[in-house]
Amino acid sequence: MNYKPVHLDSKGRLQIPFYLRRMLNIDDSTELIMTSDNGHISLTPMEKKIPQIKMTMRDDRNLKSVMRILSKHGAGVLASYHKYNGSGLEWSAFINCDKDRGRTLAREITKINGISDFDLTF
Repeated sequence: MNYKPVHLDSKGRLQIPFYLRRMLNIDDSTELIMTSDNGHISLTPMEKKIPQIKMTMRDDRNLKSVMRILSKHGAGVLASYHKYNGSGLEWSAFINCDKDRGRTLAREITKINGISDFDLTF
């Protein structure tokens, strides 16, 4: 594991040193997934376009239903984000699935009462 102190600029941007970009084979066109856990931040390069789902749901019970559907079809959640707003819970996630399975997931998820603004992109 390599350690290198880096600093954020005034706009919150982080510069990844050249030797790390070269070692990880990433450039300015590489998409990264940022995750945080227990005060640590991780950046993971995305090797290909990863499917993303976004939706608004009435409450946490809807999220449990969505997770059951994802699990049933073997579509794991790679990273997710949620926030509460006035109309419920906004949730987005990167998932691992192909387009055919994604279409099946979309059909089943949109049938859940309390799900709105559903979007799946590949």
